[in-house]
Amino acid sequence: MGFKPIIKISKLIKDMENEQKYLTKTELAEFTEETLLPAVEKIVDDKLEEKLENKLNAKFGEFKHEIKSYIDDKLADTKGDIIAVIKGEKERDRSFKEKVVEIFKRNKLADRKEAELLESLIH
Repeated sequence: MGFKPIIKISKLIKDMENEQKYLTKTELAEFTEETLLPAVEKIVDDKLEEKLENKLNAKFGEFKHEIKSYIDDKLADTKGDIIAVIKGEKERDRSFKEKVVEIFKRNKLADRKEAELLESLIH
């Protein structure tokens, strides 16, 4: 934008003073079309661009936050599922080992010290 409109206005005023004439409708229309409208258009475009950019940045921030929250929730759910599976596997493993020691004791396949050692390894 700069000083072009001001320079053109100054030139028109000087021309008027020099020639002692009034601006015609044609000259005013030409000045408006060549100088004023492009300057106003640039100002409006700059403002719209700034507002649009701010709005897009805000929406992008909201979208980013929503995606992060969704991923965090899904990870928490998955983590809970994995922990439940691991606990179930550990419980089945412990139960299996207790049954084996019980069978050893019942069938006298291990003496008392060996059975106690195996039980201590389970717990």
